Amino acid sequence: MGRTLMYTALGALALLILSSTFVLEHGGGTLALEQEASLHDLTTNVDEWRGRSVSTTGTLYHNDALDQYQISDGDQNFPVVVRWNGGMKLLVGKKVTVLGKFSDEAGIGPVIDARSVRLTVDPNGSTPTPTDI
Repeated sequence: MGRTLMYTALGALALLILSSTFVLEHGGGTLALEQEASLHDLTTNVDEWRGRSVSTTGTLYHNDALDQYQISDGDQNFPVVVRWNGGMKLLVGKKVTVLGKFSDEAGIGPVIDARSVRLTVDPNGSTPTPTDI
């Protein structure tokens, strides 16, 4: 009976350690959720952000020449391509928050494979009305 209890406790401890390895990002002590990054940081420190889940804010545009959506801001080096299966047409020209995995692709540049693209909430507490959307 004592041996069974001991092995059960060791198994539970091993499971806890393994699960924490997958929940925490590289043992850095932060949850493997999106890390907030400015577009400026993403475009100037590409190697630091490559492969990470990020959250960033900017204005969404559609580049008609390349037929792709891009997020831009006043102080970034160049726009970041946003890929998302959801509809972004109604968000063009609006300030949005993009959540997704950041990468840098040859011939394209910085890209976010988005899990979510949504209107950015105004910090003053106002939310867009249906006529603003």
